[in-house]
Amino acid sequence: MIPPKSRLCVASTKEQLNKIEARLAALEHDDLSVPKPSASNLQSYWKKNRRKIWGILVLLLIPTLAIVTPVYREHVKSDFEHSVDDRVNPKLGEVTKQLNEFNTKLTKIDSTLSALQPYIEDLVRRQMDKVASLPLNDFRATLPSIKHLIAVAKEQGVKVNPDLLRRMSDKLLQIKPRDKEFWPFTGELVSYRSFNQSRGGTQQLLTSSLPRCTDAPPTPAKVTSVLSSTTATLSVAMYENCQITLDSSQDDERINATLTNFFPFLTFRHCVISYFGGPVNLILDWKDPSQTTFHLEGHPPMRTKISGNTLQFEECLFSFSIQGVPPTTGQQVTETLLAQNGPRPQLPHP
Repeated sequence: MIPPKSRLCVASTKEQLNKIEARLAALEHDDLSVPKPSASNLQSYWKKNRRKIWGILVLLLIPTLAIVTPVYREHVKSDFEHSVDDRVNPKLGEVTKQLNEFNTKLTKIDSTLSALQPYIEDLVRRQMDKVASLPLNDFRATLPSIKHLIAVAKEQGVKVNPDLLRRMSDKLLQIKPRDKEFWPFTGELVSYRSFNQSRGGTQQLLTSSLPRCTDAPPTPAKVTSVLSSTTATLSVAMYENCQITLDSSQDDERINATLTNFFPFLTFRHCVISYFGGPVNLILDWKDPSQTTFHLEGHPPMRTKISGNTLQFEECLFSFSIQGVPPTTGQQVTETLLAQNGPRPQLPHP
């Protein structure tokens, strides 16, 4: 039993309800109207709460701007695009019209050239025959015009009787002394003659994207047949379907390393051989005979004595572009190629 002094005084439910009713009655008699704020009160309220008010305004403006800004941008963008379209479309229409007219004219020109092709070829061949029959002095005096004739023949894909080019080459080799006009013409003739001797597939080499030969090793030399215990037939190491530049220091260095350390003879087949009038630092032949290292596929390296030309070209296109007088090595290569008329030229001429 709890002692009287420690008992808790808890109000009954009826007493609590009486208190609540008394408070409600008091509220009914209170004046709940809001007094009109005076200017001084507003000013005082603004000073005390302006940061809060601005914060509320910013919070209200942010979503509004988020909605309005894209709409405004889209409106401006649309107006700009319409303005640009109105200015550009007429110009584009005019350009398109001009291009169509130009294309029509090109088509007509192409048709005309196709119709004239037989006459162009006949004219080139007639002029070539006249040039090959000129006396040496007249031939020499008209070298610039003959060079232009050969360039036209090459551009138009006109092939002539190889005998005409042989006669022109022989006549050109008789010219001495050789001035600055001689070497550009010789390079043009060497290039055209290789084109004239080429077949359909070889002619496409100049328009193909060929890799550089010296970026990879050649196909190695092999024993193709054994004739006796001391005699065998060998293939020559070969580069195919690639390009080299005779006056490239990088190509010269790599080819010389291959000739000295691996394969003393190299054949280039179906390649583009370029020359731009610089020095040619290639090992062009083995003299005396020379002692060198020789590799055969499947056999250990051997040292042997060899002699003869180091490089041979089969079904290759020569692309010579010479300006002025090349150095002695370039003159030797160009003149050597000019003097050879066979299908497998070598450097230098044996």
